[in-house]
Amino acid sequence: MRLRHRLQICIFLMVIFVDTSVHGALTKLKPIITKQDITNLRFLSYDGRFSLYQRRSGSLLYSTNYKVTEIVKSTPGTHFTIIGSNTRKKLLIEERIDYFRSLSLRQANNIYVINYDGTGVRLFGKGQSPQLHLNDSWLSFYDPSIKELQFINITNDTLQFSIKINNPFNPYFIPQTIMLSESKVLLTDLNNAGHTALLEFDRKDKRFTTLQKISSHESKIEICNSDMSIFVSHIGINNSTNHSMVTQYPFHPFSIDNGKIVYESRNNEIGNMVCDFSPDKIYLVQVTPTSTASFSSEVVSINLTSKKVTTLSDLNNVTQILNLDGRLVTPFQGKFYMLEGTNNVFDDTLNVPPSSIASDPFIDKIDSAQTTPTPTATPAASTAKGATPKSNETGSGSGKK
Repeated sequence: MRLRHRLQICIFLMVIFVDTSVHGALTKLKPIITKQDITNLRFLSYDGRFSLYQRRSGSLLYSTNYKVTEIVKSTPGTHFTIIGSNTRKKLLIEERIDYFRSLSLRQANNIYVINYDGTGVRLFGKGQSPQLHLNDSWLSFYDPSIKELQFINITNDTLQFSIKINNPFNPYFIPQTIMLSESKVLLTDLNNAGHTALLEFDRKDKRFTTLQKISSHESKIEICNSDMSIFVSHIGINNSTNHSMVTQYPFHPFSIDNGKIVYESRNNEIGNMVCDFSPDKIYLVQVTPTSTASFSSEVVSINLTSKKVTTLSDLNNVTQILNLDGRLVTPFQGKFYMLEGTNNVFDDTLNVPPSSIASDPFIDKIDSAQTTPTPTATPAASTAKGATPKSNETGSGSGKK
């Protein structure tokens, strides 16, 4: 009986592996192929002329065709996330130490800013979910331990302010935010009933205005923006009444009364919208009908003029969409598949003979965790760990309804 039981388990596992491998092989999507191991790659420029990747030693490296520069030195087990924007002036680095041992979803990580050309790295604070705003002149990040959004001017870090999030229930909630201007911020929060709300914060009078409010805790609001528009989605979750809707609003000037519905369905979509890849379309993960599985999801594009919905993927179980600096990609089973854009990867490794790499003392040091060169990262004086904002500007969400 034991042998039979083990054989059943083995056959079951073989079926799983065969099913996933065959499904991946049947896709018509092309994966991004680089000379650098894709699992180490953290960012690839739109023209393929530079990349950022990490070593097992914990170093984050900036690689061009003929040069490798260490950006941040860390410890083994560190995981880096790179965030860019269409402006291509700055890049954000989120450094999560002990990625494989510290499993807390509320961990505050080091947030760095570098120039798009890989120079001028600075540490700005600790938090999660960093974003660039207003043509890369501002950054924001969220500290879940104190439920606070921090906004810092990148050029002059004495200009900064914070917003206190209300959220009395969900410890894993991360607010989404868009800076409308240097004085007004659009953000999501949870009210005292646990319902998602869309708020506008006025920095001048430190006042919140409730723009929209979901009447059930089984729905969510997502926001994203392009250069000209802001998009707000209302999506049902769990076993709620199936309904999803995306509304487009003008960015300049923003008005909640001037919106038009660009997408609506009777499914609880996954969402995860991307709005800054094309001026004519937005993208989201849609739950799709299937005759072979109880659940299927694919990436779709929505034409903002005709409202035509086009399915872009064929992977059956998509959950994420990424705008990789001008390439629309989706991660699936250890690969990054191209959805739209040009797979123009020139060379993301040092273009010199292997013997030259081996004899380069700088590269030898980087490859060794014990002899890595002195880190180049320098924390900003006013925003290092434990520092408080110089301007002492705060907004509290405790009064929201």
